[in-house]
Amino acid sequence: KENGEWRCIDDSVPKPHDLNTALCEYFIPFNEKMTPAEVKIEAYGMGGIGICHVEADGHVPCAITAVDGTVENPANLLADDVRFAWFGNQSTHDAYFNDAIADTVHAVIMTLSM
Repeated sequence: KENGEWRCIDDSVPKPHDLNTALCEYFIPFNEKMTPAEVKIEAYGMGGIGICHVEADGHVPCAITAVDGTVENPANLLADDVRFAWFGNQSTHDAYFNDAIADTVHAVIMTLSM
């Protein structure tokens, strides 16, 4: 967040690199002179996404300050391990037939350790 505005550093559709495990890793460079104080993760669409760890410029999340939409086990984002937080609806079928489900944005805002 900079001057009260969120900066988008990635807007992709994550796909697993290995279909046997369905896991993928993303390293998103943050090439700025400022140090981020908060991270916001959003997901929406048909089906959901599991995220297990966040780190920004060497800083890890130390607290969750907000959760919107459907996020199961958001506290798992605070640990550097393989437990994940699930963003969204696990049923692609339900979202396909219900625009409100597919269009709902699921989000977590985390404060980073300094």
